[in-house]
Amino acid sequence: MASIPRPKPPLAVTAALGLAACAALVMWRRTFREFADYRVENPETMPFDAAPCSRVGLVAWWPLDSLNDAETPDQGGLGHTLHAARSFAPLAALRFPYPSAAAGHLAGSLQFSSNQWLIGPNGPCFASEAAGVTAWVWMDAAAHVPTIVAKSAWPSDGWWLLTTTLDPFGSDRFLELGLASGSGFFHVKSGYQMPLNAWHHVAVSMDNAAHEVRFFVDGEAFGPVHSNVPPWLVNWTHGIVVGDYDGSGRWPWDGRIDDVRVFNRALTGDDVRRAFRGEAP
Repeated sequence: MASIPRPKPPLAVTAALGLAACAALVMWRRTFREFADYRVENPETMPFDAAPCSRVGLVAWWPLDSLNDAETPDQGGLGHTLHAARSFAPLAALRFPYPSAAAGHLAGSLQFSSNQWLIGPNGPCFASEAAGVTAWVWMDAAAHVPTIVAKSAWPSDGWWLLTTTLDPFGSDRFLELGLASGSGFFHVKSGYQMPLNAWHHVAVSMDNAAHEVRFFVDGEAFGPVHSNVPPWLVNWTHGIVVGDYDGSGRWPWDGRIDDVRVFNRALTGDDVRRAFRGEAP
C-alpha cells in the first residue's frame, strides 16, 4: 500500500517558528551576558567598620521613598545610609540606571529592574547571630531567586531573604530564607507563594543560638516556627544589600520595595505589626 504523504506546514508557520527560535536564542545570550557581567563586576565587598553597634533592636529603617544623589537615608537614627548601585558594564549601565522612584504602599517606594541594587554599610549592627527583616514588596516578575534583602557571601556565609522560582515561567515564587554554613547553603521554606502585581508585607526572624526561623506575612505569623535549623555563619565581609545579594553572582528583585527595617535580634510580633501598620519603631 502506498504511504500517504504528510502535508507540509505552511511557509508562514515555518518562518514564525524560526523567528521564535532566534528570539529565544537572543534572549538567552543577553541573559547569559548580563549574568556574566554580574559575576565579573561583583565589587561590593565592604571594609568592616569595627565600631561596636550602639543598639540592640532596630538598627536600620529605610522608607525608600526616593533617591537623592543616589542615596536613601536611614530613619532609624544610626546613619546607615543606603547607596544605589548597578552593573558597571557600559551597555548594562545604559539599559539599567539606578532604582527609580515609584508609588509605594505607605508613601513612595523604589522600583528595581534587573541590574540595580542598594548597598549599606558592613559592621557589627548587621553582623549578628540573630536578625530580623521586614519589608513591603511588590513583585513584577519572577525568575530564578529574586532577593529582597541580603547580608551574605553566597555560598559560604550569611543570609538572604528571597523568593525561589524553579520553573521557567515563574509560577511558584515561594518566600524563603537562604542561609550559608561555610561548606554549603540551604533554604528555610515558608510555604508562602508570593502573588504578582500586589503589595504584601513580608518579614523573617532568625536566631542562630536558638536554631529558629520564623516567617510573617501581612502582619501575622505565617506557618510554624522552624526549629532545629542548622547553624549558619555570620557574614563579616559584605555590606547589607537591598534588591539583590552580593556573592558569587547576583539574583535581582524585579519590582518595588518599600519600608525596609532591619533588627539585630529576633523579631517579636509587635515589631512586625508596627512595621505592617507603618508606625515608627
